[in-house]
Amino acid sequence: MGHADAGVRFLREAFAIFLQLAAADPPNTNHRYDLATIEGRIGEGLAVLGRRKEAIERLESSRPTLSLAELTTAVDPPKAARLAAEIASQMGKMKYTPWNRAVDSGRLAKIFLQLGQRDAAVPWLEKAAQSWRAAKPPASQQARRAQELRAVEALLGR
Repeated sequence: MGHADAGVRFLREAFAIFLQLAAADPPNTNHRYDLATIEGRIGEGLAVLGRRKEAIERLESSRPTLSLAELTTAVDPPKAARLAAEIASQMGKMKYTPWNRAVDSGRLAKIFLQLGQRDAAVPWLEKAAQSWRAAKPPASQQARRAQELRAVEALLGR
């Protein structure tokens, strides 16, 4: 947990710096985006540390994230469903590497599956499988790619 504690501490320091940058240059939307991203990463770090309530609060103050949807699936399924739907609409507009698309599509599919929404999950499982096939990772990550692809195909019933 020491690394996670240190990571959260450094992220909080970065957040303070970007808060100053955003205050100094309000029209700059990049600073607001960076603040939201850092806020989300702080929330993810708090979740790793087991500080679920604090993690949810931080993630809610950023933008809808997969981590927030994953955390709320068990405690507030309707909220998790709304978040997953919003994230799904955003993901279609985002640019990804095949690896990152595969990871995020798989995570979103698993959220839909946990919510009992298989019909919503299948397209994301398909995207994950397609992206895992398209990913060209270094040799050190080939085994993970193959493992992830097998897991997604199993969820698809292949």
